Amino acid sequence: MPLALIPLGSIVHNVELTLGKGGQIARAAGTYAQVIAKEGDFVTLKLPSNEGENVGWEESQKFEG
Repeated sequence: MPLALIPLGSIVHNVELTLGKGGQIARAAGTYAQVIAKEGDFVTLKLPSNEGENVGWEESQKFEG
């Protein structure tokens, strides 16, 4: 599911940085990222390390709602 369709504040895991390359962020057991902003063509994720990561709109992930 594209990150563009995920509501702000949602928890996601197994996020791809490049479409079709496979999950690269928040893959390990118990890890997650939170959607904190949407600007232009990018979504900002809050990572477990408290860093922000900008990811393209169309990148897919698994949604934990």
